[in-house]
Amino acid sequence: MDQSMALDRIGEILDRYGRELLEDPDRLQHLLEGEWGAGREWFFPFVMAVRTAREVGYSMPLSSPMGAVVADAMVDRFGIDPETARWASSGLVLLSRRHYGSSSEVTRSRVVDLEGVPRRRPMLSPSQILWAVMGLLWFFAALSFGVYRMLADRRPEGGEFRITLMAPLTGPGGPAGQAMLRAGQLAVEQVNAQGGIRGYRVRLLGFDSFAPDGAGAAEMADRMKAKTRPHVVVAAVGDAGALELVNWSQSTLTPVIALDAKDPKVPAVSPYKPNPFMFALLAGPNVEGRSLAHLVSRGLNRRRVLLVFDGGSPRSVEAQRRFESAFPAAGGEVANRFDVSQGSLDQLQRVLDEAALAESDSAVVALVFDHRLVDLARILRLRFRGPLVGLGLPREAHLEAFRNSWWLDDLAPGDVYVQPFVVAYRQRYKEQLPRDLVAPAVLSYDGVRWAADAISRASSYRPEGIRYALADTRSVPLVHATLTIDPSIHAPSSKAMALIYVGDRGPAFQRRIWVRGR
Repeated sequence: MDQSMALDRIGEILDRYGRELLEDPDRLQHLLEGEWGAGREWFFPFVMAVRTAREVGYSMPLSSPMGAVVADAMVDRFGIDPETARWASSGLVLLSRRHYGSSSEVTRSRVVDLEGVPRRRPMLSPSQILWAVMGLLWFFAALSFGVYRMLADRRPEGGEFRITLMAPLTGPGGPAGQAMLRAGQLAVEQVNAQGGIRGYRVRLLGFDSFAPDGAGAAEMADRMKAKTRPHVVVAAVGDAGALELVNWSQSTLTPVIALDAKDPKVPAVSPYKPNPFMFALLAGPNVEGRSLAHLVSRGLNRRRVLLVFDGGSPRSVEAQRRFESAFPAAGGEVANRFDVSQGSLDQLQRVLDEAALAESDSAVVALVFDHRLVDLARILRLRFRGPLVGLGLPREAHLEAFRNSWWLDDLAPGDVYVQPFVVAYRQRYKEQLPRDLVAPAVLSYDGVRWAADAISRASSYRPEGIRYALADTRSVPLVHATLTIDPSIHAPSSKAMALIYVGDRGPAFQRRIWVRGR
């Protein structure tokens, strides 16, 4: 969708729902993305122009000088490309005049005497002329300052781009963290070998997040920022640590890519309310739930399921909600549900009997991610011989408990698309990457590549410019997936998932599956 077509679509929305949308940017964005997702790259700057006009204090309709001020404010405050900002503000001026009337018409309606007879506008007083001159001087000063800031932002501080990997480099997670650091360095070397980013060198800095003194992730992040001064942080600190970094990233204006977080509240408070500087690399439970429903109904041809979930886990609850929305639409039926946070696993046998699952067309879907999963699988095997389907293959794959089970994960060591990375790692460091460290190493490599790609596309090198580039990620090829970010949740909108089957010989990668759309 080109610019003119996008402007026509915006005009249609205003005609349909009313000009008041120009006073409500959040609802305008929601309606635009709901009607025409293909034009999101043009809808986003237009909505930002509406938002900026409100922040500046302008009311509709806008005049051309007002539009110029809005464009400059978009460039200065949000790091938006100047050409895109000018298009968005000009479109806002055009549509505001179309729906509110021109500013001259509004003015003429006010220059009427008491009898309703139009009369000539009186001459400006000297004080008004003085204020007008001062306003023009202020405008040109602001414009000059904006141009200066824009030119200054084209060169990174220190003449290099710094990406910091925040991960446990010592302690129990030390081996995985060191493999991640090496993988990230491999990505940086490849970027620099291609000329860096706009001629500037990229540098990866490692910071040990393991805290023997018990310091939290936010406190460790303060130490990290003071020491490394990063443009982007790629963090592998788990769900709990990433949740601590949400407020920290916003208060310090530091873009953070969470490499291993699955909690949906890490990248977004709720749909259409993303955390400004937090982004998730892994598929969220919304994608996982849809993909799991697709696998059970289409891949395994199962029509009835017992759904086991954990009501105390935000990831499990969201995945359950998405699964129950998508599975009936594919012709399936949720025969029964069991919440492990509300009842003991001993009660699961009764629930299983009530579901009356036939092994030929049924399955058990387990959305449990802690130690209870092993006990759950063992209990199921006593009463049900059909397939067990779940998310994220447990590290300790107990062969007997998980035999004849299917799992969806973000990546698998046996994936043929991952093998070129494993070979490059071996050639660079002269040692084989252990199988259990392949996943964290790939995520680190992909996180650094994503950060470098966003910096290269950013309209400015300030945090606001980089975070908007991260949110505008579309079809970026990485090792474990092709990444497209949904700007309303700062997480992948759709993503390939690795399908793993556990048979008599243990877990084995089968293929990648991909489900399109929300």
